[in-house]
Amino acid sequence: MVGPIADSLADELKAAVAGGGAAALAPTASGAKVLAALGGADNLAAHEVRGSRVLVTVRDLGKVNRAALHASGLRGVADAGADRLHLVVGPDAGELAEALV
Repeated sequence: MVGPIADSLADELKAAVAGGGAAALAPTASGAKVLAALGGADNLAAHEVRGSRVLVTVRDLGKVNRAALHASGLRGVADAGADRLHLVVGPDAGELAEALV
């Protein structure tokens, strides 16, 4: 549950997915590129698959390179708390999560 930020998160996710035809048809994200953009393996505290998304918890949000995340092939990225991000992946979310291990 995301509680009070649910509406904001929903709006960000809708905007990320509806941000044009190209975003909805983005290529599969590269696990190595996503992990590097998250600040490396040492910065990744936890992650879990949530349908077509991967919810990640990072140790230091300042180490996350958002531009690199967007360039990695993800369909979108949304804040989900002080140290959490929703990575909008699509049907390959499970594969991306496995690549982050």
